[in-house]
Amino acid sequence: MSLDLTLCPDCGAPAEVEWRAVMESTDGPVEHARVRCLRGHWYLLPVASLAGPGCRLAQSPTSFRE
Repeated sequence: MSLDLTLCPDCGAPAEVEWRAVMESTDGPVEHARVRCLRGHWYLLPVASLAGPGCRLAQSPTSFRE
């Protein structure tokens, strides 16, 4: 099983995407994710707002070990 990692939108620490789900909105369905960082913050936010492909952590799950 591989981890789906991103950065915490609050503190920038490594964060795990715990689950994803599609939720209805007035503009149509939007994919959301529950994200929890190493410092204990957690968020439920649209997947589009997660750290994108330019994020080293999103590209390489082991990059925070460097």
